[in-house]
Amino acid sequence: MQNGTTPHDEQRSEHRGTGREAIAEPSEFAEKPQESKILSIVIVAWNCRSQIEECLRSIQRIDLKRFETIVVDNNSTDGTAEFLASIGEEPRERLGLRTIFQETNAGLSQASAVAVEKSSGEWLLACNPDIVFTEDFGKMLDFARSHDFPILVPQLISSNGNRQYCTREFTFTRLFFNLTRSGRLINRVLARNFFARESHYNYILFERPMLVDHPVASFLLIKRSSIRQLGGLFSLEFPVYFGDTDLFTRAAAQKVPIVFLPAIRMFHQMSYSRAVLPPEIVQFMFTNGMVRYADKWGKFPTMLKALLTIDAIVAPLTHARLPSKSDISRSAYALKGAFTP
Repeated sequence: MQNGTTPHDEQRSEHRGTGREAIAEPSEFAEKPQESKILSIVIVAWNCRSQIEECLRSIQRIDLKRFETIVVDNNSTDGTAEFLASIGEEPRERLGLRTIFQETNAGLSQASAVAVEKSSGEWLLACNPDIVFTEDFGKMLDFARSHDFPILVPQLISSNGNRQYCTREFTFTRLFFNLTRSGRLINRVLARNFFARESHYNYILFERPMLVDHPVASFLLIKRSSIRQLGGLFSLEFPVYFGDTDLFTRAAAQKVPIVFLPAIRMFHQMSYSRAVLPPEIVQFMFTNGMVRYADKWGKFPTMLKALLTIDAIVAPLTHARLPSKSDISRSAYALKGAFTP
């Protein structure tokens, strides 16, 4: 990509020299004026310098028409923001690129809402920066426009070639046995991985489009009218984790179908943000999001908190070694996450 800044960069603050943008309250599901764009690709970037470059390059390699790409930098410190600002005029035009720089990182959901507010496409693609597009995306968009399904997801493939599986709706038992260390241990030793298999549709390799409860949300194509119907994309109640789970639960409550397209494949590095965040912070945000989700949707939150407390105490003792300082710290942050409103 060529160097040089352009006037297409969005600036939401007066401090243009900082290259950062102040946070504003979004109104992401407001009605949009009629626009000619079919698609808005929305990407939230945070400390993903190499991933976002490859993602944007992969978009340029496919043949898309009447689309825009909106990237919100969530106060990166690794050179991501500088890279986005340096993208030259030619690739910027090919991507229909608009960049928004935030001065504070208020989470994935808030940054996504800002991007949705700025978008104008009939369809919106919420895309992680560690996605690599393939030519299959054109087929996915054609399928979306020729069928009456408002939410579609592809088969995501990890860098090692493994498929990433959709799951069923998260019940209380699925939350505990799949998302806590002690629950997974009990599931593996006593239940022979029954809960993992059952939650993931028995790891069936689907051969045709299927309705699913909870796909991997790293590459999510959704109709703008459905975003309005569901009251927004990712709720600000869930800054980072479980925003997707909440979205899919809202969709199920309103009988909005989610279609998985197994023949459409995209590459997904997966969990890059966990590599740049301290594990204790990840544990806090994940546990807190789980409890918030259980409380909002009546998944026995009091009982879940009790089990999360036991899990935090027991987890450091489940390793085949003495507990490390990091193990104990993560457990302490898990407890804090479980009981932080």
